[in-house]
Amino acid sequence: GWSNAPATETPVVLRYQDQTFELMARHSSEQMLVRMGEENREITLRSASSGVLCIIDRGVRQRCQYQRHGDDLYLQLLGRAVMVTDVTHQPAAGATNSGSGRIQAAMDGAIIDVPVRAGQVVKQGDTLMVLEAMKMEHPVKADRDGVIRDLFAGVGDQVKRNQLLAEVEAGQSADTGTDS
Repeated sequence: GWSNAPATETPVVLRYQDQTFELMARHSSEQMLVRMGEENREITLRSASSGVLCIIDRGVRQRCQYQRHGDDLYLQLLGRAVMVTDVTHQPAAGATNSGSGRIQAAMDGAIIDVPVRAGQVVKQGDTLMVLEAMKMEHPVKADRDGVIRDLFAGVGDQVKRNQLLAEVEAGQSADTGTDS
């Protein structure tokens, strides 16, 4: 709707591989202005439908396929497949935030690697499986420290989104000796 108030800028923090990008985004109707550092870059949204986004960036019309799962955004743009993660609202580094231990598939795909085994001690963030989807490899990570109680998928298995892949039991540690 119409508003006489100026558009407000919203901070957005994205992670791509090991890099973090701090952006300021301002949008109204079909136009979005994204500022990264000193670079102002105007992106015009022309249409958005389920899984497809058409944008005009620097005068060039581009078609981008996307899929979002939680904070992860998977993009297919200009022949490249990338994943960026919105870390804007994630806790600061060092803050403990462990999950349920029920590891589910983020999307439909095929398991192409399982570098762990049941009974193995893992740390939060360790890769438990690698899922191939949308011509990209997506690591499936432990959401807490513990021991792998069970693995429900193996190499070559086709899995569905939200399918249970593994269970990590908390409270276990690599230290089995007694404290003195």
